[in-house]
Amino acid sequence: MYFSAVKLSKSEKKSAKKLNRSLQNIIRRCQVDISIEPTRFVLISNAGLVTENSCEQLLTLFAPFGPVDSIVMPPRESCSFLVFRHVDDATRAVKKVHGDSCSDGNSSDSSVGRPLYLSFVNRVPEIESSLDFLPPGLVILENAVDEEIETTLLNVIDWEEQEGGKESKNRVLKNRRVKHFGFEFRYDINNIDVDRPLLDSPIPSQCRVLLQRLIDSGLLTSMPDQLTVNEYHPGQGIPSHVDTHSAFQEEILSLSLGSDVVMEFKHPDGRRANVYCEDEVS
Repeated sequence: MYFSAVKLSKSEKKSAKKLNRSLQNIIRRCQVDISIEPTRFVLISNAGLVTENSCEQLLTLFAPFGPVDSIVMPPRESCSFLVFRHVDDATRAVKKVHGDSCSDGNSSDSSVGRPLYLSFVNRVPEIESSLDFLPPGLVILENAVDEEIETTLLNVIDWEEQEGGKESKNRVLKNRRVKHFGFEFRYDINNIDVDRPLLDSPIPSQCRVLLQRLIDSGLLTSMPDQLTVNEYHPGQGIPSHVDTHSAFQEEILSLSLGSDVVMEFKHPDGRRANVYCEDEVS
């Protein structure tokens, strides 16, 4: 955090005292220490799960300063933690955003609408999945893929393929690129057309080794025939949504590659679960 030797008014002193007390509570609960020197680790006060912010929103706000390797949103806290790849990028973000209201006057993805207070910390807290609440039927498989399989799966997707014919299903949607195999999931009707299989775009054979292993382990009952690949860059993501389960059969499989990810689940009664996935399948 940056401090300046300026004379504060009575109300400003009161606000500063309140902010400092809040900051001390955060570092005590999250078990981190404030760093006087700039680091890659940035604490964002006043933006977290309690204030109903999202990873997507924060990444959209901070990605312009430089690559963000990860974001941690502790459960039941009004703060978040960013890990920048470079200290200089973290320093620019703190200088620019600290104390700013981060509101653009509308409901865009980057609009937070309240002042954010940024501090350098020595590390980010380790958070565990909220195992007291998980959606019924959710199974998390740790260490599902190794680096070799991950590299193979990432290389099998040809994003440069031209949309030359009806069977070519590269799509550019808001904040992500999408490619379909087997059948196209149509976002206009939130379903698939079983009478129009993508004959020229079957599920890549490289995927079947992992899929067969999941069948053998009992997590899948049959070989999948539809695959949707989403490509996200830092700052991109999708808002909260409910998957169209009626378009599929027994299981829906999700695999995150290329970086860690926090999957946020929210129950209609207000319960939330942050599931941290590190090259895991669920």
